[in-house]
Amino acid sequence: MGWGGSNWPEECGLATWGALPTDFGLGGYHASGYGFQGKGGSDQFWVTTPLQHGWVLDSSSADWSLKVGDVSQASKDSNASSAPGDPSPKLGVNWYVGNCGMVVYYGSMIIIGPVGVPY
Repeated sequence: MGWGGSNWPEECGLATWGALPTDFGLGGYHASGYGFQGKGGSDQFWVTTPLQHGWVLDSSSADWSLKVGDVSQASKDSNASSAPGDPSPKLGVNWYVGNCGMVVYYGSMIIIGPVGVPY
């Protein structure tokens, strides 16, 4: 992590964090400082052990919850995310932050399976 140059306000320092677990399930924070043309990238989230006993991905989503700057955004990357029915769920999130911008996003992966059967 970096915070940009000295005497910059913290919210406009150059800082990048990736996967952050949250009460929502998962999330991320990305920011870009003064003098930068903006920055984009992607974060990947996945279940480390395949689900068992008929449990599979039902749905996934990614939405920004806070943004600073008109062009800051985050969205689900359908090409890097699992389709419903996958026992090894993955979620890809594309993000972009403009000059002195910030985006905080959250996401979720909902799984379904047989009633009373552990995953």
